[in-house]
Amino acid sequence: MKNNEESSDREKRWQRWSAVTFFSLIAWVISAIILVATDYDSSAALGAFLVTCIVFWVGFTALLLLSAKEPWI
Repeated sequence: MKNNEESSDREKRWQRWSAVTFFSLIAWVISAIILVATDYDSSAALGAFLVTCIVFWVGFTALLLLSAKEPWI
């Protein structure tokens, strides 16, 4: 029973971090387009670009750590 709970918890963490990574990647691309469209003059666009970049890499790293720490097999 405990093994099923651990597996379920792991799947929930995987889903959460993959959702964070997916949506931050979309926001990162959109903010890059806005940044280029404003000729790099918008400080809000630059801030959004940097924040979404950091969030994406944090999510991606969490997925890598989760995968490396606890193999799926």
